[in-house]
Amino acid sequence: MTKLLLRALALVAGLLTPAAAFAALSFSTALRTDIAGQIQTAAGSAAVLEIESGTAPSSCNTTDTGTVLVSITLPATFLTSSGGVATQAGTWSGTASATGTASYYRIVSSSTSPTTTCVVQGSVATTGADLNLSTTAISSGVTVTITGYTYTAGNP
Repeated sequence: MTKLLLRALALVAGLLTPAAAFAALSFSTALRTDIAGQIQTAAGSAAVLEIESGTAPSSCNTTDTGTVLVSITLPATFLTSSGGVATQAGTWSGTASATGTASYYRIVSSSTSPTTTCVVQGSVATTGADLNLSTTAISSGVTVTITGYTYTAGNP
């Protein structure tokens, strides 16, 4: 624990980069599975996937900055976790309520504002993003279906 604390202090003081401070840090598969599973736990059984346009907020803790293009009510169990990976469970589909270019998404704890709490925020694109869609051009009235969402907890 002392080495970890010293590395963290050196990181905060600017003496080490994040990669250097925690280069030897590694998590067990069981812990990584628990971390991945916390997305489902934190979002709860009334979770919603919001796909939005505009510039993504600096973090999940910051207020939305874009327009919600589609809001998808997720199944009560929307993720399963194994081997440090959370994988989509059930059907994720919804009808777009606005037209625009998807640029980021949020998984929130409910669809009832202002009690909505962001649990996960990530990028949206056609390839290489946290959430890949067949097209980022979303039109109002069109059905948007997510067919394969995964999250891998780091530092194996």
